Amino acid sequence: AKKKTWTKYTEPVYLNNGKILCKKASLDGDITAFYIISPDGKEEKLKNTDAGLFSVSGNKICFSRVIPDLRWGYRNYSDIIIYDFKENTETRITKKQKYFAPAFSPDGSKIALVEYNDKMESALIIIDSQTGETIKRFESANNDFLRTPSWSESGEEIVYTNTGKTGTALSILNVETGAFKTIIKYGRENVGRPVFYKNFIVYNSPFSGIGNIYAIDIESFQKFRIVSSKFGSYNPSISNDKLLFIDYDVNGYDIAELDLKPENWEKIENIRPYVFERVENLVAQEQGKNMISPELIPNKNFEVKKYSKVKHSLNFHSWGLDSDFDSKIGLNVYTANVLNTVFGIAAGYYDINERRFSANATTRFSKFYPVLDLIGGYSQRNVYYPTFSTYDEWTEMNGKVNFTVPLNFSRGIYSRGANLTSGYTYTQKLGKEYRYINESGEGVFSSLSYSATVYNFRQMAMRDINPKFGQFLYVSFKNTPFNQIINGEQFSVLGSIYFPGIFMHHSLNLKAGYEKQAAYDPFGYWFSTPQNFPRGQEFVAFEEMKSFGVDYKFPVFYPEFGIGPLIYFTRLRAGIFYDYAVLKILGDTKNTNYQSVGAEAFIEFYILRLQMPFEIGGRISYLMNNGDVNYEFITFKIPF
Repeated sequence: AKKKTWTKYTEPVYLNNGKILCKKASLDGDITAFYIISPDGKEEKLKNTDAGLFSVSGNKICFSRVIPDLRWGYRNYSDIIIYDFKENTETRITKKQKYFAPAFSPDGSKIALVEYNDKMESALIIIDSQTGETIKRFESANNDFLRTPSWSESGEEIVYTNTGKTGTALSILNVETGAFKTIIKYGRENVGRPVFYKNFIVYNSPFSGIGNIYAIDIESFQKFRIVSSKFGSYNPSISNDKLLFIDYDVNGYDIAELDLKPENWEKIENIRPYVFERVENLVAQEQGKNMISPELIPNKNFEVKKYSKVKHSLNFHSWGLDSDFDSKIGLNVYTANVLNTVFGIAAGYYDINERRFSANATTRFSKFYPVLDLIGGYSQRNVYYPTFSTYDEWTEMNGKVNFTVPLNFSRGIYSRGANLTSGYTYTQKLGKEYRYINESGEGVFSSLSYSATVYNFRQMAMRDINPKFGQFLYVSFKNTPFNQIINGEQFSVLGSIYFPGIFMHHSLNLKAGYEKQAAYDPFGYWFSTPQNFPRGQEFVAFEEMKSFGVDYKFPVFYPEFGIGPLIYFTRLRAGIFYDYAVLKILGDTKNTNYQSVGAEAFIEFYILRLQMPFEIGGRISYLMNNGDVNYEFITFKIPF
């Protein structure tokens, strides 16, 4: 089919009715989905999917799905899912396994797959396609890594590739006897995705330097090239002497088809093999010696000693921008030990509401079920009291202990989770410029905090600005219960819902929030707020706030323009918004309404080929409560 933008068709297979089932994704489209293509080219979308390799039998598709552990980020499972595309139902038939590359048997009663466990051991498993129970298990010889099994038409044999210390081989397993037969010996040739065809095995290979589709005679071991694509052809699927495969060009991957006629295949002897000359050049530079010969490799015995998790946590590995409910933006630097049990985070933040900076350092211990954070921080505070027509500025030194339980419920195309946190904070207030009534101002106090975050976000397409569907909820409570000189209490809740916009990649976001602070008393303390203040309005301290906001964001155009490796501009996006809030201002007895509407635009770009995009833009806000217009220049905003 003609493409409007870069499009990728993958894993095409014939269905019993002559139609083609495949996966499809495009740069300007939605996330990957299953499609059925009729002979006349008409495409029918079945369902968005997280499937990788898959197999089809009748109206059922089997694939493996990554199932994350509820708590531990580096522990996950890969279980087998059966999707019935006529009934539009999914069934998980295994639980807490490490299964990959499933393939239906010809009658659909069994599934062959690869197991790769946490001991780095590989095996070929045959399971029942209804119950998921293991029928047969074949251990990998020499602990080779097995890949992509495929059944013979009779169901008596399975072909697969296996990679060991000396390269990759192609082998056949007799399911009844358990006997193995090597068809292509171990070597550098990266053979893959084998399937049976009569007395041949058809497979992928980069033999000529370009990935194409080849065949080998099972008895004579004579090799042939079936497809000679200019840029690459891959992943053969065969039915009734017809070959389906994917063919690459500058606009992505197409589905291609040809009639299988072995008499027209090109013998391997007539094809010039590609030689990776860099290896030979490196050997020549080393005076012609074999760089990996044992006698040339220095042999040093290292002392075995206990690994210090804390000492080795000072291992800086990355940095990144961060955003805290859109009320704070910051820069983080990360460090961790190799076991990922002790982390360090150094962070600097700018509070958009109070327009002041803060910094903190965190040591995180993640070995146990609750995560323990020890945090030391410094922050500048700036709060405006309209009732007293004055700004109140001070600094704070904080020491915190937080316990967090992160829970991951992600499944399929949805990222889902919850974070439950409780903590203790010791705070010292310094340099307070203003005291309302007879407030003590400076001093030390302690506070407790409790919070819960729940989220559910749909996987984003390549050009999405926000998730097509998503929900986010944050609830927190802070107080000072220890009968101290400085007292305060804060309850805050904010939520956000995402919907698709009118056109592809447009986004509608509805936000609401509520917060109440018990700070207006002779010894009151005003906690920093996570709430989003109406854009364009000057931030003020409040006792109570109810807020609502609407955002509509959309792409304008994609310049796709760069200046060497320095900077690359990818997208200009824009948006319109409406913000509304009802405030009981600190020290006031009546409510005050704040409303603003406006528009904003941001250019998205990459610097020095870093993976994280940056954004620079501007915003114009009309303040409906007083008729003023506010202009803002916004730098390095993080898209979310």
